[in-house]
Amino acid sequence: MNYRKVFFEENIPINFEMIKTKTIHESWQKELQIGFIISGNINLQLNFEKKKISKENIFLINSNEIYSIIPDSEEVEIFMLYLNVDYLSLYLEEFKNAIFEGKSLENANSEEHIYIRKCFAILFNIFKNKESDYKSKLIGTTLELSEF
Repeated sequence: MNYRKVFFEENIPINFEMIKTKTIHESWQKELQIGFIISGNINLQLNFEKKKISKENIFLINSNEIYSIIPDSEEVEIFMLYLNVDYLSLYLEEFKNAIFEGKSLENANSEEHIYIRKCFAILFNIFKNKESDYKSKLIGTTLELSEF
């Protein structure tokens, strides 16, 4: 099991990673993670439970949870969003010790799922384009997403 340190730019509470793997990906981080499966299917082992999650679905991993992503197909691609819990708790105090429930994220057509995918796209575009006020836009959209 690997502990991974996620690095954040100064005053930016998010980071992104594209995970492409054919093998088991085991890890834990201090950050809250939201994953979107771009291709393939996975078995997510989290807190001694295993869930099958298919393409275009979203899953959530709370801060400091040990997890394994086990590909159920040849190769999986996962777009992973990391949220800096310490930074966000400065704005939302309850965020520091919150445990988020991800059960509603399994239905690709649910209102929550569609909203989170929209936020993912907005965050990624802001982060990629880095316009003059991109930090405040990132923080605002991240806070909006975390309150959902």
